[in-house]
Amino acid sequence: MDSFKRIFSDKIGKVMFIFVILSFIIAIFVTVQRHGLESSNRTVEITADYSALYEFAQSHNLDFYEMLSDFQDRGLSSVAFSEDTIETLSRSGIIRYFNGLAVKSELSEDVLHHIGKIEPEDTYLLVYSEDVLSQLKKFSFSSYTDLKVLFEPQEVSIEEPAVVKIFMTRSSSDNLGVGFSIKKIQECKKLGLGIVLRPGNNPDMNPESIKKFFSILKNECFADKIIFAGSDNDVTGFPSYLDDTVSVLKELSLPFGIMEAPNVKAMQKGIKTLGLKAPELAVRVMTIVPVQQKKLSIESMAEKYSLGVRERNIRLIFIRPHTVLYGNLNADEVNMEYITAVKNAVTSNGMNIGMAKPFPKTNYPNFYAFIISLGIASALVLCCRKVFKKQKFDYIILGLWALFSVLCLISGKMLIYRKLSAFMAGIVFPFIAVTFNFELIREIIEKNLNIVKSWLKSSLVLVISAFIASLGGIFLSSLLAGTEFYVQADMFRGIKILMVFCPIFATLLWTLDIENPFEDIKKKLDSFVKYSHALAVGILGGIGAYFILRTGNASESSVSKTELSIRSTLMSLIGIRPRFKEFMLGYPAIMCFGLLRFFGLEKYSWILILCMSIGIADVTDTFAHIHTPIFVTLIRVFNGTLLGWIIGSIILFVGYFIFSNFFQKKSKIEKD
Repeated sequence: MDSFKRIFSDKIGKVMFIFVILSFIIAIFVTVQRHGLESSNRTVEITADYSALYEFAQSHNLDFYEMLSDFQDRGLSSVAFSEDTIETLSRSGIIRYFNGLAVKSELSEDVLHHIGKIEPEDTYLLVYSEDVLSQLKKFSFSSYTDLKVLFEPQEVSIEEPAVVKIFMTRSSSDNLGVGFSIKKIQECKKLGLGIVLRPGNNPDMNPESIKKFFSILKNECFADKIIFAGSDNDVTGFPSYLDDTVSVLKELSLPFGIMEAPNVKAMQKGIKTLGLKAPELAVRVMTIVPVQQKKLSIESMAEKYSLGVRERNIRLIFIRPHTVLYGNLNADEVNMEYITAVKNAVTSNGMNIGMAKPFPKTNYPNFYAFIISLGIASALVLCCRKVFKKQKFDYIILGLWALFSVLCLISGKMLIYRKLSAFMAGIVFPFIAVTFNFELIREIIEKNLNIVKSWLKSSLVLVISAFIASLGGIFLSSLLAGTEFYVQADMFRGIKILMVFCPIFATLLWTLDIENPFEDIKKKLDSFVKYSHALAVGILGGIGAYFILRTGNASESSVSKTELSIRSTLMSLIGIRPRFKEFMLGYPAIMCFGLLRFFGLEKYSWILILCMSIGIADVTDTFAHIHTPIFVTLIRVFNGTLLGWIIGSIILFVGYFIFSNFFQKKSKIEKD
């Protein structure tokens, strides 16, 4: 109680508390607004790769458009077309290409005479389709170089192909992007399917050609969305004309997909810039690569897509035909089962199947950020008053906050202001959540409480800690509430630092004499250290390092099969899986403080403080995953708290049973 009197001993302390309450109200308002935005975007699009579907139909002697119609009936929303290249058209037999020396033997004397001089270093195309010739003409401006039609018969056919010249060598023309087949697109459009186009990048394109290119995609190719592709895995306009790409996409209101990647390095070059500058057009896309798809069952893939939709704001699922057969089903039936399973898994989460729409752009006033940030600074003031038992830091903290706020406002760096304020929330509130309970924890450890009172007080510590850590999470997530974070074009950095700060400094504060910390540190350094203690510290340090390295937006590829199995089991039991550091480490540690006195292990209380701090810091960190819907985050934290409390209670009572029936009896016998 003395610490509370010290915190609120003057007007500043009371005003700081009022600021915390006021800022929390603003943070709750922003959080409610965010939930409304997330819950209103509930349409998921299932798209399939056109080329893969066509090859699948050809290899299994299926009528392509009949198959496409069947897939549509089972949930397919759109078809994705990759941009044709000279190489892909050649593989399909629609064109053939030769160098200047070889093409002469393929042409008649009349055609050669019509063409005139043949250049050995250039590439010549023989085009056997009127549709492809029209495509080459339409998109020639977007290619690496101009295409020149040297000979065009009245009717292009296999017997009488058109001749087109490319001013480059054959090897350098293989990946030359030559647009899309409008005829194929129109056939799919007639079925009522949406159109997703996957253009590549051409470094030689300029602002004018970029604008013309996307205008054709939108107006003549009926593009509903763009998912950038190409051999170099970069965005059209990268690196010099990304602003022009952003400008034309905004002008045309043409959404684009951000393909989910296992890590930042695997993201498409330039896609982050597009996501930051036009987040209101971005849609998160998920696909399972063919190599992985072959190893998975239909149910596993459907579950993965469902999880992405529910927990990572995935709104466009990009599928390919499944080539693994099951039972007596033929290839066509397997894929109809596949699409049906994906559709059912998605709709079981309350989602709809249709054409995905981006999240609207959020524009919260800077005033909100200032108030929320002031609340975090006020919480830091109250924390320092409790920990250091002095008020000398009040004006320093508030002065630094005011200076920081003014500088960011003047320089227009409000995004940095929001991120750094969120970072402070991630540090301050978990630290408060742990240190606020120190007096109650000491009472549990040191006083002669029975098992029921120990359990009740430990439960109280758990609830208070979880509440304060979640409070910090609300502050953090409200500062980062923005469409660029929802679609993961931008991410919160510094999660690993947050996970280090609270465990280290809370544990130090627990073990040190806060009145004379430096003398206490010197005394501890000069004391004798047992090998067993050093080994224990080393083991705990290794465990801590493992948890820290695992913290963040890691992909499932970094997770062991055993853990994936546990995750899957938890999801099947309780729906939204809690995080391991909370329910397996932090909360059970809180419930076990009473066991230290029973077994005479009070001097090792710092180990439980360390474990508690890791779990509590992870609660706030859970809110830093902004691409996870806030409702899912809240349920995850609740599930972790409840499950951790149950596990910790079981450990406490089992431990007490062992103490009462073995250790206590043994002690009485020895006394007798």
